[in-house]
Amino acid sequence: MRSRRGEINLYVTDLERAARFYCDALEFTLCESEDTYRKVQQGDFTITFFLAKEKSLGEPLGQRPGMTADILVDDLDEAIARIRACGGTVAPVRTYDGGRFTLFRDPDGIDWELIRPDGE
Repeated sequence: MRSRRGEINLYVTDLERAARFYCDALEFTLCESEDTYRKVQQGDFTITFFLAKEKSLGEPLGQRPGMTADILVDDLDEAIARIRACGGTVAPVRTYDGGRFTLFRDPDGIDWELIRPDGE
């Protein structure tokens, strides 16, 4: 069996706010908008937002069971500033042998890992 890149589906409390956050903070582009969903895209990276039935924010960043997906950026400091300006929460930046990274949480409590690899 071969797996390929698909799209990420996120369940959010406000479709407009979610799409606006990812477009403003991470420079995605709104590519589809219907009553029941919004879809944003950047290159071959697509996120579709659906309405969640209830709002529930979890533990502090990186402390709850679940998953983070990586978003690689050219300028980590600029991305952090944009995320904070758009209402996201950002953990302290850490380093690893291949670069710098941080975790961030969007306004719906969805966690991501933001990475700036060395040499890119």
